[in-house]
Amino acid sequence: MDEEMRLRRLAENELIRKEANEEIERQAREEEREGGIRDPELEFFCACGRPDCDAKLLLTLSEYEAASGPDRFIVVPGHDNPQIEQVVEAHDRYLVVEKQAGFQPDERR
Repeated sequence: MDEEMRLRRLAENELIRKEANEEIERQAREEEREGGIRDPELEFFCACGRPDCDAKLLLTLSEYEAASGPDRFIVVPGHDNPQIEQVVEAHDRYLVVEKQAGFQPDERR
């Protein structure tokens, strides 16, 4: 597999996991509005894009908001890829990475 194809596949995997995480966030916000727990801790997927990654992150909605931009993703520490992204926030339990130009979601499709 050539490098461009590998990076494209990583990007597709990242986007799928980010979309799943956004659905988790949407449902939790809806439950909050209906009187549910405020700022609950939820299980989100690591959005590193590795095909074999099944890591999950326990984050509050407030913590997850750091990845609210279209070019930001939440990953497990050590799962960042300096070839295509830079770490913009580092925490003990998670990293927020931002895609470099050319690897942003809207540019990948």
